[in-house]
Amino acid sequence: MTIINYFPKSITAFSNARLLTFLLILFVAISNEIILRPFLANQLLGTIFTSLCFVSILYITGIGVKASGGRASILGINANTLGLYYLLGFLLFLRIFLKGNSTIIKKGLLIVFGAIFLYIIVRTGSRTSLICLLIGCVIFLLSYDLPFRQKVSFLVFGSIAIIMLGLLMYNSDIMQQRFQEGADDETLGHRLPIWEATFPIIYENPWFGNGASGYEANIMQKLTKFRATHNIYLWVLVETGIVGSFAFLLLMFRLGRAALMVNRSIKSPIFLSIWFSYMVFFFTGGGVFATFDLWVIMAILVGSYSVLKNDSALKSTIYNKN
Repeated sequence: MTIINYFPKSITAFSNARLLTFLLILFVAISNEIILRPFLANQLLGTIFTSLCFVSILYITGIGVKASGGRASILGINANTLGLYYLLGFLLFLRIFLKGNSTIIKKGLLIVFGAIFLYIIVRTGSRTSLICLLIGCVIFLLSYDLPFRQKVSFLVFGSIAIIMLGLLMYNSDIMQQRFQEGADDETLGHRLPIWEATFPIIYENPWFGNGASGYEANIMQKLTKFRATHNIYLWVLVETGIVGSFAFLLLMFRLGRAALMVNRSIKSPIFLSIWFSYMVFFFTGGGVFATFDLWVIMAILVGSYSVLKNDSALKSTIYNKN
């Protein structure tokens, strides 16, 4: 429904359609492959974490790094998306670290990369990523089933991480500036004018939406230039209407239920913490719904849930390997 056009066709409409079509095919392929090979879920999560470690090395060495307004980006990834990636990376770090079957050297390396991930999130100046990180970590802690000794280790490690994060924020000019701007800015980072201009567009075609090109044409008339909604829920509503929003919310609900069931079955809250983090991030995120990492995570979750639902005996083969 994102290509229902009531105005001349646009690059934005077809770009969104091509990207979402590709991501949907990728989603189906990965989820079906995990159903056939359950151990692939763990390998994919490990690959995502490893790739973020490599990118963090590039960041530390300054390769491909840029700064706009003091906010860091790398390899063309904007600051908000980069913050979201490393929010995901830190939750994956918690999952690997708390398994308890790593050597001292490996745990030491993990702690180093975990600290770098926190540093990158702070350097992006993404307030939403930082808030979602705290939410994700809390959900992870509350949902994780740990023996007493590991709970003590988790508490110690969590306290150290919070202290490190506080020190990074205290010494980060960009993060202090961003929070000060947030306190002084009544437009929520210039989002409120966009949202106010978007609602009249929704009322024009409430049931099936305006499509990508319809939204583009209307928002350019109202704001003189194209502005994304910076809110996934609003983006889905304006482009696909009430029908599309219902389908989207149903998808998110089913994913949340699947994350809860996976957690209950294999005692791994990684999907549950990611789900909560994304649901909050959607309120101020821009094009995050059309990102590669989100659809890969959804595919891993759906594939894992299908395996566990159809054959609970396979649960020990999904996540027990590093």
